[in-house]
Order: sequence, then structure tokens, then C-alpha cells
Amino acid sequence: NYWFVETLAEYFSALYLENVHGRKDYDEQVEEWRKRVLEVDQRASIQNSTALWAGEIPGAAYQAAIYNKGPLALHVLRETFGDEKFFAALKKFSMDLDEKGEVVTEDLRMMAEEAFGGVGPDGNPYNVDLGWFFDQWIRCAGIPQYVLNYDVRRAEDGTWIVEGNVRQRIVVGNKGRYHVLDDKYYRGLVSVTVTGKDKQEYPVRFPVDGPETPFAFKVPVEPRDVVLNKGHEMLSLDVLVNRDF
Repeated sequence: NYWFVETLAEYFSALYLENVHGRKDYDEQVEEWRKRVLEVDQRASIQNSTALWAGEIPGAAYQAAIYNKGPLALHVLRETFGDEKFFAALKKFSMDLDEKGEVVTEDLRMMAEEAFGGVGPDGNPYNVDLGWFFDQWIRCAGIPQYVLNYDVRRAEDGTWIVEGNVRQRIVVGNKGRYHVLDDKYYRGLVSVTVTGKDKQEYPVRFPVDGPETPFAFKVPVEPRDVVLNKGHEMLSLDVLVNRDF
């Protein structure tokens, strides 16, 4: 369970860059993490990378898990829930766990579930279930690979309809050498970004869960380009467009 010590330190370094130099520097650091994760043959989860066989080059696999995939998991959490709740969770980690003698992954999960919760219409506080998130990104060794299938057509009102589906599978390894985990799928928010002939971008976010997620939405101008996960809000292999795995 020591993973989060170095992961948080690495992630806080990116937050420092963002606060001192701007979001662009933060995004560049996120991209560096992503490139490293996709390059390294990584066979163990973040949580188990210190205890289990992690790949053909164990040192590189450990580094990629703790210093790259771990911070990327926090980035995905931030992009999923937004800055207000995300930074409240980081504050809660620091304050509530400060005097605890031994901190494990479950402590972080429980703190996050409380921080990402809120107060219901009845005035009672509620927690958000994040077991799925920690199972995917912290306790599992895989990452998603997506296929974007789409088509565009003119609507009767003069707008344009973009419709299709997002397929996914989970792979373990790196972009050059991996195997597929059968019957396993991740939950998360992805974005489809349409660039119109007016050169404006029209991003639409929606949840994916399971092997295939259909979508359909309108944009005001004829699309020139359609991209899934353009800002890498989700960690994944490169997206395949209008073709199968």
C-alpha cells in the first residue's frame, strides 16, 4: 500500500507546475506520464507493483506504475468529478489521515467517497461509491482501448447529427505487446470532440460502461473532424476509428 506516497508526491509536482506556470505545463506532464505508461510492459497493478512480478523489466514497470499510472489515475479522478470535489478530497487525505499510523488504499477510498459525496435533498450527507474506480485504476493492471465508430448526417432543422458507438476492451502490457482481459470493462467519462467547418470545437462528454456504448448528439455546423478522448481525460491506448480491434 506504499504506492500512494510516491504517486501523490509526483502528482503534487504537476500541480505545482500548474499553479506557477499554468495549465499547459500540467497538461504536458500528464502527456509525459501517458507516453511512459504506453511504452512500458506493465503487468502488475499500481497497488501490487512492489510485491508482484511487474513485467520483463521490473524496475521500469514499477516506475511506470507508481510515478506515471498512479498520477494519471488521480488525473482521471479530477477530470471525472471536477476541481472543487477533487481538491476537497486531497485536503481530506492530508487532514484526516495525518495522525493515522498506517494508511492503506482502503483509507484513501473511504476518504474520497466522503469528499466526493454531498448533502441530499433530505439534508443528510451521502457518500459516492468509488470501489469501481479503485478496482479499475489502482487494483487492476489493465487500461482501456477504445474504438470510435461514427457517422454524420444532416438533420431536418439544418444542424448535423453525430451518432455511433464507443467500443472498449481492457489490455495488459504496453502498446506494442499486450493481452486482452476477457469480459472485463471499465466505467468512466469520455469526450467526443467535433471540430466543425467553422473551426470551432464542440465537445460532448458521456459515460461508457460495458463493451459498447451508443451515442448521438447534434452540432450546429457540418463536422470536419471527430475525435474521441482528445484531451486524454481517460488513460487509454490510442483510439481506433471506424475499424475493429
